[in-house]
Amino acid sequence: MPLAETMAMSLAEVGRFDDALRWQRRAIEMAKTARRPDLAARLSENLELYEQHRPCRTPWADDDPVFHPKPAQ
Repeated sequence: MPLAETMAMSLAEVGRFDDALRWQRRAIEMAKTARRPDLAARLSENLELYEQHRPCRTPWADDDPVFHPKPAQ
């Protein structure tokens, strides 16, 4: 899921919103398949931004599991 989410964020940042929507929807489907409705809900927030042709510029939280190991302090 982190790869799909990162791709969506990157594509939206450069204005490729149709592609960003596809990647974000893929990430949401993966979250649902993994039985993570909490994650799917969070990913849906960015989907709404991309539907409005707006990039997501909210950084991941330091405790997000995408960081293994955690970011350097």
